[in-house]
Amino acid sequence: MRISLDLDGYPRNIADCKARFIAWHYDVGVRIYKTAHGFHVESDLLEGLTPLECLVVRESLGDDPRRIRMDTHRIAKGWEWDILFYVKGKYERELVGEISVNNPLRIT
Repeated sequence: MRISLDLDGYPRNIADCKARFIAWHYDVGVRIYKTAHGFHVESDLLEGLTPLECLVVRESLGDDPRRIRMDTHRIAKGWEWDILFYVKGKYERELVGEISVNNPLRIT
């Protein structure tokens, strides 16, 4: 499992805070991507979280509500879920920050 957030309309500093929280709380590396409408935050793989627990964490951190609803449906059907698009229209997301496990407060 991983935790990923689609943060449309959020400023960079809020995406950074959410990424730091995930890195610190779950002791994983996290990447921050600039998208056409905001940011994507993606963690490295986690162990011990169920799909439902991942959804609860994503919802509490402000993930796109429509994405949460779609993933709830996909999980119930046994389909692949937690999908983020790398390209939307002509805009390809761009890596703008990474947080390592060793130093969750520093973004490179």
